[in-house]
Amino acid sequence: MRFDLSNRTEFARRVLTMLAAAPDETVKGSRLAEAVGTTRNYLPQVMRPLVAAGWVTSDPGPTGGYRLAPAVATATLWDLVVTVETSVDDGRCVLTGDWCHPDKPCSVHAAWKKARATLQAELEREPAVDLRRSLR
Repeated sequence: MRFDLSNRTEFARRVLTMLAAAPDETVKGSRLAEAVGTTRNYLPQVMRPLVAAGWVTSDPGPTGGYRLAPAVATATLWDLVVTVETSVDDGRCVLTGDWCHPDKPCSVHAAWKKARATLQAELEREPAVDLRRSLR
């Protein structure tokens, strides 16, 4: 029951915040990469899931770039984590890294399962990007 986040989630949230601050602007990938603190080569790994989720639009070509899409308004931080991370919870034991046997779970299995549900509920209450704060 691991819950690991990578830098990709942080970069994705920064990208969404930056795009929300410039709602009428198409932002070039190189500018986004620099602003969020990543490389132009890594940026597509961050952007691909955001575009696939419909939260960002991508216009190719020399005059293209990225824009925030209206669908992001309903996205939660949990949605962002699940969309961007390759594995949020693979069912492995938090203690051993192996699978907890269903008939004999580890000593913290029940508590961790409850804690994870609480964490998920909190992340589901938080917007992926606070559009009001970003637009000020």
